[in-house]
Amino acid sequence: MRMVKPVQKDKFMPLAFFKKSAFTGSLNGMRYKVEKSEKSEEEVVLVAYVWPEPFSFDHTEQDKITQTEFTFDEAGIDNAVDWINERYQADYGEFSE
Repeated sequence: MRMVKPVQKDKFMPLAFFKKSAFTGSLNGMRYKVEKSEKSEEEVVLVAYVWPEPFSFDHTEQDKITQTEFTFDEAGIDNAVDWINERYQADYGEFSE
């Protein structure tokens, strides 16, 4: 397996960014997206998605997209970055070119 530099927490967007925008990126064949989701007026979470390239989120079949939720805070961002890196390692064959 190739050594791939993982997504870096210190290069990720701060929490304030997610209040208005989604953050997308890619890592050697895997695309990812993190965005705010309002489950209710009281409950706001971060949702992270990963899927194989080459298509954008909107043009990828839903069964190829994996997602999970995190708390909407700095710890949630850290956990989302860790999860993205874990998904890359676990599903490397699906994402490798």
